[in-house]
Amino acid sequence: IGVKIRLADTLIGVFLRAGVWGIGNGGNCRDIQMDISKSTQFLSAMLMVTPVTKSGIKIQITSEKKTGSYIHITENMLKGFGVEVNFDGEIYEVKGNQELHIGDYYIEPDVSAACYFYGMAALTQGRVKVKNVHADSMQGDMKFLDLLVQMGCTKTEEEDGICIQGPRKEDLKGIDIDIPRDELGLTNKIFWVGVVEQMRPSPPVLRRKARCFTAVPVY
Repeated sequence: IGVKIRLADTLIGVFLRAGVWGIGNGGNCRDIQMDISKSTQFLSAMLMVTPVTKSGIKIQITSEKKTGSYIHITENMLKGFGVEVNFDGEIYEVKGNQELHIGDYYIEPDVSAACYFYGMAALTQGRVKVKNVHADSMQGDMKFLDLLVQMGCTKTEEEDGICIQGPRKEDLKGIDIDIPRDELGLTNKIFWVGVVEQMRPSPPVLRRKARCFTAVPVY
């Protein structure tokens, strides 16, 4: 899209410095292809920057994975700013010269970080509430809470956040689950499930395609 970038050495490391003087080629973008099988962050970044370009852009997704929870969050955020993003199942299209309506924007708590505290409820038979985490969150790690329920925890939605109550140690259940390749976020927390499961006499089986992760119980 014509942004000028140079590598600059500093006393505190190396960073990329992008030209703040504007889009170097007048904001005329070339349509691109993108593989998001490893990360969707690059797609989110392109969706956020291209509405203010002159031409807009079409991004063809070449990977088997076409979308994900954080892409949905990006699209929802842009929609709140008045930006239109079209997706036909393979190509994302963002028109250029869109008018953004910027106002106050509420940023949800990081559910990825909250999962560790929720897991402690299962480990300690305690009760944990993370304020401002609610069931309507679009973050992929919300699926972790459903796994805790399968393991015997109780989940309740309260006015100021979701609460997890851990079960008695003898009531903590083992689970055998399959982790699809496209479950964004959840795979980052699957080893935390294994840690929680170590409190049980029998280990869980956590499957992902041909790979199998087994947590060894601690007695």
